Amino acid sequence: MEALVRHSTPEPYGSVTRWRNFGHDRLYIRSLAGADLGWWDLTTDEGHALDPQLARELELIVRDWQASLGVGAPSRPVLRQVTPLEVEEPQADEPRAVPAAPRRAAGYAEPVRTVVEPPADLLANRAGESLMRREVAELAAGRSSGRRFADFVPVASSWEVGAVGEQLVADELRKLAALDPRWGFLNSIPVNAKGTDIDHLVIGPGGVFTINTKHHRDARIWVSGDMLMVNGEKTWYVRNARHEATNATTRLAEATGRPITAFGLVVPVGAASLTIKNPPADVAVVNRRRLVSYFSSLPMVLDKDTVLAVFEAARDCQTWMGLDG
Repeated sequence: MEALVRHSTPEPYGSVTRWRNFGHDRLYIRSLAGADLGWWDLTTDEGHALDPQLARELELIVRDWQASLGVGAPSRPVLRQVTPLEVEEPQADEPRAVPAAPRRAAGYAEPVRTVVEPPADLLANRAGESLMRREVAELAAGRSSGRRFADFVPVASSWEVGAVGEQLVADELRKLAALDPRWGFLNSIPVNAKGTDIDHLVIGPGGVFTINTKHHRDARIWVSGDMLMVNGEKTWYVRNARHEATNATTRLAEATGRPITAFGLVVPVGAASLTIKNPPADVAVVNRRRLVSYFSSLPMVLDKDTVLAVFEAARDCQTWMGLDG
């Protein structure tokens, strides 16, 4: 449910509009003269000024708004980590650096703090992170994201819609890891300097899978072989998923020295209907809500040592450096 609350701050500050939707909690800031200054992420306590020269004014308004409500800057969010299987249990409350060997997941998605900054350890990447970075870049460049400040009605950008889809898929993958901790996954794996990424990589006893998430609310999706149509429009989703799986196969086999083969998935989110007349030969199209049952039903093809080796290689950003996106 969207929550939109406007607060007017006293002189010499401007106005603040709070927007909570799609899992975000943000402030959109205007000066007293009515100029749009940018937005502030209350979750990460980070500002995004439309003009770098306005960054200080943006922060002053936010801090004044926080002071007027008697609240301070929030603490950084705790990262959620999911690691397949188990090895050594860390000490409670001990900061966790990235060791050479795998760590225990304590069953499944255990909240932990990490001293490693992404992208050194890709386990720290959140679902939809790459898309939200693109939105920030567009705002910084002064390009419209579809948000109307004039009437204080936030409109989700295409980046936000995509990020929400990836977050919903990550929710299903957490359910999978909770059901069977032999499975693990990574989000937003960067593959080149242009911002291209693999939405999710899933690794477990059933194999290695890349997921290409596509958020099309209330859409009609029809699939026949490599042809995937959304409301009658042709897409390249199957081809792109195959390309991602091929890249992952190459990099993970190279990094582990093992004969790894990754399999590509296209995962529609929010579609009204999904009709698969003829499935693609080497790419699966799986509705988001069927992901847990899909992975759970797969036969075992990787042993414990291979799963751990692939997962450790996959979370290392050096594995993916220089990928052709």
